[in-house]
Amino acid sequence: MKVLILGAGGPVAQSAINAFEDTHELRLADLNPLAGDLHECVQVDVTDAGQVLEAARGMDAILNSTVIRNDRVQSWRVNFLGCYNALKAAAELGIKRFIQTSPTGMFMGIPDGYHYDWPVDERAPRRIPTGIYSMTKFLANETCKVFADRHDIQVIAFGYMGFSEVTSYQPASIPCRAHPEDAGQAFRLALEVESLPNKYEFFQISAEWAHEQYGVGKARRLLGYVPKHDYSHLISKRPAADEEGDG
Repeated sequence: MKVLILGAGGPVAQSAINAFEDTHELRLADLNPLAGDLHECVQVDVTDAGQVLEAARGMDAILNSTVIRNDRVQSWRVNFLGCYNALKAAAELGIKRFIQTSPTGMFMGIPDGYHYDWPVDERAPRRIPTGIYSMTKFLANETCKVFADRHDIQVIAFGYMGFSEVTSYQPASIPCRAHPEDAGQAFRLALEVESLPNKYEFFQISAEWAHEQYGVGKARRLLGYVPKHDYSHLISKRPAADEEGDG
């Protein structure tokens, strides 16, 4: 399959490149020049619809991992308009597989979020913060739903609460993270899955955690996703009864 990866210079995209490069033909696109001999590299400004359209020509799928977090103007232009331009290109060119990345929109503090709810899966309404990054990514996902419905595009959206390898557990930190290798597995499965129940599907993606507050059951069931990384050993276990002095 020929895959256009937008935002290919970022760490999330790199996990997809690692998962795709042995089995798929890649066209890597980023605002900044990319260097490499293994794949075709193009310089693309996703806020320019014409550039996105040309980059998408001849492709079978688009993965959009572009993001700007803290600039009030550029966040709108990249996170929302860039996604819109990529979806428009897919619709015009007849590309039927589109993968979108975003924050999960489930993790917020009290009283607005699900911090003390258990378990929280994709059926829970997304409760996003009011920051420009979260708002623009949320609107991009809503736009994905419209294009999936109107243009018969299979859109798969992935939500993360953190993206990195974890070496220690801090109780006040984000309660789950996606290891890059697991994220890459999810990308590969999303690209290769034959069919899904709905044209737009949203999945929480993370490594394994013993508490399973934000589980990956939907991704297991529909994509066959099985995280390789288990961080359960980082969470302290309740002492046995005799250790507590109750035995």
